[in-house]
Amino acid sequence: MKLSTKKLLKINFALLLITFILFVGTAIALKPNYNPGTNFLSDLGLSSASALFFNSGIIISGILLFSFFYFLSKNKFDLITQKIGLLFGFLASIFLILVGLFPENTAPIHFIVSASFFLLAFATVVLFSIQGKQNKLTKNLFYNAISILFIISSLILILTRAPLPEHSTVILFGCWLAVMTWLAGKK
Repeated sequence: MKLSTKKLLKINFALLLITFILFVGTAIALKPNYNPGTNFLSDLGLSSASALFFNSGIIISGILLFSFFYFLSKNKFDLITQKIGLLFGFLASIFLILVGLFPENTAPIHFIVSASFFLLAFATVVLFSIQGKQNKLTKNLFYNAISILFIISSLILILTRAPLPEHSTVILFGCWLAVMTWLAGKK
């Protein structure tokens, strides 16, 4: 039985979501003093019981994010901005893998790869969201709402470099990926 690209995209997204939640959730459970208001997600990757789960989960999630953009690229995107957005999505996934390979205690490398992931994810969403008559994505209210919330959260993260906006940006990027999966399945 041959699976369609749309089904493979959905399966890939489900695996990405389950992997991220399972590994990061386990890392959070193993770090009892972890607080999203005062701790960055990368704090879970430092030398403690949580580090193995967090770093492994980030690496696997990065690999799955790369394959997500591969399957997403099999959909028809006419706008050059969306094609560039796909390229940035691939690059963001590579930097996510690097976040897992270079934990927070490998400064300044960790900051560079982490900031690169967030900036590339931001650029991906912005490029996919550029208005235009041919952009079918921006005709969907739910897509627009998630994209705008993600962009606002990313800007707050860039301006404040605070832990809470980092958490909301990660959650909203996951929501954006979910909406992209849903919309790709509708084509």
